[in-house]
Amino acid sequence: MCSCTKNIAILKILHWPSSYPDPDKGKHHDCIFVKEHIQSLASFCENRVLYIPTDQPSGNRLFETKHSIEDNIPTDRIYFKTIRPLWITNVYIRLVLIFYFLHLILKERYYPQILHIHFHQAGLMALLFCKIFRINMVVTEHWTAFIGYPTIPEARFKKAAKVFEFSKAILPVSSHLLKGIEYKTNLSLNKKSAVVNNSVDAGIFHLRPNYEIKDTKIVLMVVRLDEQKDLPNLFQALGILELIKYNFMVRIVGKGDPAQYSQILQENQVINKVEFLGEKSKSEIAEEMRKADILCLSSISENSPCVIGEALCTGLPIVSTNVGGIPELLDETNGILVPPKNPEKLAEALYNALYVKQFDRESISIKAQYHFSYNAIGKQIFQVYENITSKTNLQ
Repeated sequence: MCSCTKNIAILKILHWPSSYPDPDKGKHHDCIFVKEHIQSLASFCENRVLYIPTDQPSGNRLFETKHSIEDNIPTDRIYFKTIRPLWITNVYIRLVLIFYFLHLILKERYYPQILHIHFHQAGLMALLFCKIFRINMVVTEHWTAFIGYPTIPEARFKKAAKVFEFSKAILPVSSHLLKGIEYKTNLSLNKKSAVVNNSVDAGIFHLRPNYEIKDTKIVLMVVRLDEQKDLPNLFQALGILELIKYNFMVRIVGKGDPAQYSQILQENQVINKVEFLGEKSKSEIAEEMRKADILCLSSISENSPCVIGEALCTGLPIVSTNVGGIPELLDETNGILVPPKNPEKLAEALYNALYVKQFDRESISIKAQYHFSYNAIGKQIFQVYENITSKTNLQ
């Protein structure tokens, strides 16, 4: 925690994500971007995490609490057993959480000025505790359901509206997502909203000064192997490039079964041009980015992908489909945008990015680190906290 000023030192923030990494359960990377948002605040205020996983407690316990310190963040995970009927589960969870807050406030002397919700779903339960203990709520929203993927019942948007109405500030990770939230909830949120992009650990994602031009061009993808990422669009584009015999390789990092793409790779005669690397750590991904010539995204739907900020911080230019919040992050100096589901345009953009356009990787990295670094994102969020707490103190 930073002790730069007294105001910074006294701000206590309890973060309540609805999804979060859980290493003990083998979920090291689940919504890691939420943890990175919290880590970006380490120099500005005192942070703590409360996370309620969907996993069951061990043995026959009704609930199980695990406390840990993860990257200097005190983290409490409370596992609850599901009991039928579900209303019983809902009641005893709330009772346990009331005692949790009492213990936090009275025993540990940690009275948060702000309960920061990551994904509005956690806010549905947190509303009760914000009212009981008179804590201000802030919501960072990431969920692409507000922009059409996945499709969910309209009733869920009505529940989300209650959380957004109660919150003192809404921090969507893209302007596109904010418009989706307002449309789906029928709320006007501009006066209490601020777009805050996903943060990047610039200590990991940075430029290698001695970048070398290679004979074989490397296209990198860092994606889940699922329908949303539309890898067939890329493979068809690669087939077009292969017809004119360009020397390239595609390296794909991400979770999923590569076997599902065997047929389309063979049909486009690029099976020897694509290498699936599986999941990798952040440091390994950063190294792949420093070795690559282009990052490619061929998605049909996106919000504000973390991988874009990470790639740009390493100086890696990007070819991407023009979907979601991606156009807010790219311009002619750091990438090329193409329509989704258009392999011809994607092939043309890859050709131009790899063989025609000269990107300034050093300039890309400097600009990105200024925008996406922990310090930059943390400062934006902290300013929101300061505005809220200053208004509260005046009341």
